[in-house]
Amino acid sequence: MKKLAFLMALLLAFTAIFTGCGKKDKLSGNDKNEQKKEELQAKQYTLLPGDYYSVAGTTVKSADSAIAEVVVENLVRAVSPGKTTLTASDGKKTVTHTVTVLDISDIKLTDDYKSVSQKELDKLFEEEKKSLIMNYGKYTEVTDRKDVRDGDKANISYIGKVDGVAFEGGTGTYDLVIGSGSFIAGFEEGLIGKEVGTTVDLDLTFPDPYPNNEDLAGKAVVFTVTINKISAPQEYTDEMVKDITGYENIEAFEEYLKTTIVTDLMFKKLTENTKISTIPQALKDQYYDAYVVDMIDYLSSMGMTVSTKEEIISMMGYTEKDFDDMVWETIGGTIEQDCIFFSYCLKNNIVLTKADYDATLARYLKMYNCKDLAELMKNYSLTYEKLYESFLYDKVMKDLYAKAEIVNDVDAE
Repeated sequence: MKKLAFLMALLLAFTAIFTGCGKKDKLSGNDKNEQKKEELQAKQYTLLPGDYYSVAGTTVKSADSAIAEVVVENLVRAVSPGKTTLTASDGKKTVTHTVTVLDISDIKLTDDYKSVSQKELDKLFEEEKKSLIMNYGKYTEVTDRKDVRDGDKANISYIGKVDGVAFEGGTGTYDLVIGSGSFIAGFEEGLIGKEVGTTVDLDLTFPDPYPNNEDLAGKAVVFTVTINKISAPQEYTDEMVKDITGYENIEAFEEYLKTTIVTDLMFKKLTENTKISTIPQALKDQYYDAYVVDMIDYLSSMGMTVSTKEEIISMMGYTEKDFDDMVWETIGGTIEQDCIFFSYCLKNNIVLTKADYDATLARYLKMYNCKDLAELMKNYSLTYEKLYESFLYDKVMKDLYAKAEIVNDVDAE
């Protein structure tokens, strides 16, 4: 039972990683299409128009650049609907890939996506600022007060008991940032106002479901917590912001943050209010296969010995149907979002030009303090695919933000 709970926790962590990797990821090396060390084989690719995709091989030539053009090395951009071939080589072997670029012109995007609630924007803005300080800021031990406050990092010793008995994993010492949501509901809130050197009993209940340990789901628990010391976060200054984010000052960072939140909310409405009737099976299969490959790699990196989907199913104690349901629940929304993203690009004539690329690259090099593209890609484990997707996403977000309509509902009840 404990092994299953551990495996489920890994699976949930992987799901979060996979669903987090989309067109909006910025400078992330977690690329679902990153090349593996394997024998070059001919493959069939199904792409959305406008998408960038790293195909198997190190050098690639396209038979029809009007359908699929080679951007650099093995990175291909789907240009327009149709079918063509790619000649790919790894220096030892040459194969011919087949590429089908889908026609998505029939997707009807909603017009209801431009309005953004000022109240929601303000709430998310403050949450993101708080998250920045909590996750990346420096903390200094507090000596001029003893009470625990929201945002403090409290060094605690704790022991948790269910029905008076300590349970495995419920005892330890931890540097807990108050307000981070690291522990179950009520734990962090119960420490606010308590003083260094004191011990408090927290009467709480585990959530249900509780993926970390399903045996504890929904059960009452008492945590006995001793507060050893507290540290306060560093002051929110231009220097701190530049050190953490690369932006020159608070004003520049907060403008970026506002833009990101507004466009994320707009794209969320765009995807929620746009209905896609059908998605080609070939595209579904490609996303499914990519998910399975990444899951194998992820579990292997965690020390699991798995090499096939069947081994994952056996390890998790799933039926094949259960596994498929889980996969589709995870990737179904991702496929739809990508269809809508590239449909938006198509309908608004958004294409990453060389001028766009050069300007965005220059901005990234300055922001991340890299002397050239090679250093940027090395430092952030970037592939060309992820780089071009990030640059395209930047251009789409600028287009969205220009259309935003902020609704002042702060005083409305």
